[in-house]
Amino acid sequence: MYSNFILSVNAVLPMAVLMLIGMLIKHRNWLNQAELKRLNGVIFKVFFFFMLFNSTYHATINDYRPRLLLYGIVAVLLLWIAVWIFSCAVTKDPRQRGAMIQNLYRSNFVIMGYPIVVNMFGFENAGVTAMMVAVIVPMYNVLAVITFEYFRGGNLNIKSMLKEIVLNPMVMGFLSAAALRLVGVVLPLFMDKLVTQLGLMTSPLALIVLGASFSGMGKPNWLQVIISVVGRLVVIPAFFLPISYCLGYRGIEFVSLLVMFGAPTAVISYAMAQMMDGDDVLAGNSVVYSTALSCFTLFCWIFIWKTLGAF
Repeated sequence: MYSNFILSVNAVLPMAVLMLIGMLIKHRNWLNQAELKRLNGVIFKVFFFFMLFNSTYHATINDYRPRLLLYGIVAVLLLWIAVWIFSCAVTKDPRQRGAMIQNLYRSNFVIMGYPIVVNMFGFENAGVTAMMVAVIVPMYNVLAVITFEYFRGGNLNIKSMLKEIVLNPMVMGFLSAAALRLVGVVLPLFMDKLVTQLGLMTSPLALIVLGASFSGMGKPNWLQVIISVVGRLVVIPAFFLPISYCLGYRGIEFVSLLVMFGAPTAVISYAMAQMMDGDDVLAGNSVVYSTALSCFTLFCWIFIWKTLGAF
């Protein structure tokens, strides 16, 4: 029991400390909001590419798990449909419906989930999770566009959506590394080290910026915020993790699913709601409070399932 507790602490505590460092940076005004926004853009466009490239390039054939990937895709689709029906029953405001749907199905798989896998299994063994990130995160984007366009009465631009998927830095990193491995290209040692260092920088830097980005998002409908946060952190993992366990997923596969289902609302949800006429106040508050509470809930989920022998 004690060893399980220590493992859970080691998985979550580094992530919490990095966010606290970010909060200190913001408190001391070492970076303003505009600078944080630009830095966040650099992390997304540059560092995420190298993170996925490095994990994919160093992955082995054992890291590719088609059954796990298929399960993840089906689970996210079913979750999206379920929270769509639920949100329509909870509120009649189209703007709130779109935001709540996104709050519930879209987890912060990359910034809050992936680092936990790295902390537990090491960067060199995180290829399984990187593979899922490269597919699930773009899928999140597509579902968000469909959701918000529907509730604001717009028309979907399939060509633009496909272009966005292909040009996503994470997808590009995954595909370019997979292509190099497929044709047998070996990177020079200096370039391999450079890519590895850039990949290792990504998660710590993203977590620091996330901590520094915490701020008030206006006064929301608090009941809807509570529903979004509790649903995202407690209800969804409580439903999907037992199913995952019963289907036989263990080890890094189970932990990848744990962080996918148990991570807080994705940070980009706020910007997406803002850009597509959703309730950005509801989305922003869901991001802030679910992220703050996720350090505790993720610790609990890791401790519970480690004790049950899932990994």
